[in-house]
Parts: sequence; structure tokens; C-alpha cells
Amino acid sequence: SFTNIKPDWTEDYLVKISNNGTTAVQIATNAYYETANDPDDLRQIIYVEIIEWNDINANGIFETGEEGSVIGKKTIVKWKTEGFSLGSLNSGDVLGLILRFSTDGLTDSKQGSTAIFDFEFESIEI
Repeated sequence: SFTNIKPDWTEDYLVKISNNGTTAVQIATNAYYETANDPDDLRQIIYVEIIEWNDINANGIFETGEEGSVIGKKTIVKWKTEGFSLGSLNSGDVLGLILRFSTDGLTDSKQGSTAIFDFEFESIEI
């Protein structure tokens, strides 16, 4: 849920993906939305930057020194059409991610707009 989006807004969301299977998997992610659920095209101006997160003390809280490499940055539109490849995850491993959502600018016409987006993560057995 995003609220109070304004020009130069940013907010981090933390995700941990666990491989509880017995084999390694490839991980990918895509956004999903229906155009009817985003009538003001917020998907064109909201970005996601996916960053590796090493939760050093395993407390589930993002702290100084835990931010890793940037995997990529795209609008929600590009996240849907291109997706992100997140690499492989061995059996028993956990992948921590920071999803950093942001906007550069926000016109007055977008103020008060609403939209519904889904963000999907999938694994394919290697």
C-alpha cells in the first residue's frame, strides 16, 4: 500500500524469499496490473529499484551496512513487461531484497489517484 505519494517520494519494502525445496531454483519477478485498475497511469511514474539485502543479524530490520548491490531500477510498466531476473537460490538459502519505490515528479493531475498493482515472484527449478 502506497500513501501520500508526492514529488521525490521514496519508500522501502523488505522481502525475504526462502527456498524450502530440495533443489536450486531460478528466481524472477514481475509486476502485474490491469489497466482499468490504474486509470491515471501511475504505473508510468512509480519506479522500483531492487537492491540485495544482507540481513546481517537476521532481525528482519533494514539497518546501516546491510544494503548490497543494485539489481536494477524500472517503472512499474517495465517491471511488468521486462521483469527482473534475481539469480539462483540454493536449497535452504534465503534471498533478502529491498524494493525501493520512488517517483521523480508528480503532477497535480495525479494527486488523489489510486491504482492496484500486484508484484509476483516466481521460481523455476534448475
